Amino acid sequence: GVSFAATHGGRPVGLIILLVSPRMAVYWVAGMDAQAAGLRPMNALVDAAIRWCHGRGISLFSFGESVQGRPGLVRFKEGWGPTRATNTVTLRTYRPWVQRTWRVLEPLARRGYATWDRWRRPLD
Repeated sequence: GVSFAATHGGRPVGLIILLVSPRMAVYWVAGMDAQAAGLRPMNALVDAAIRWCHGRGISLFSFGESVQGRPGLVRFKEGWGPTRATNTVTLRTYRPWVQRTWRVLEPLARRGYATWDRWRRPLD
């Protein structure tokens, strides 16, 4: 396992633990101080974890879905209280010109969101 911790003001506010193999990392366990939710430490931790994986040539990052044939992992996860659910995955393939346009616009959109996020106030 590999852990990533976030701190704010000298105190821990978030933690992620990955199960790592040479080919894949699995988002295993995570936790956050509820009072730090506005800081979004989990977003930063997931981003750091994925970047860490890419930097080590780990090409697959799993958010921990359990697959049939892995009953030990399923039992472990169910031991923490979650129940099984059915999920739907949708894949979309874009035309090359749409993808090129998105690659140009995405950095602008991210900067715009970051600016907005600095000035917003939490909903109380």
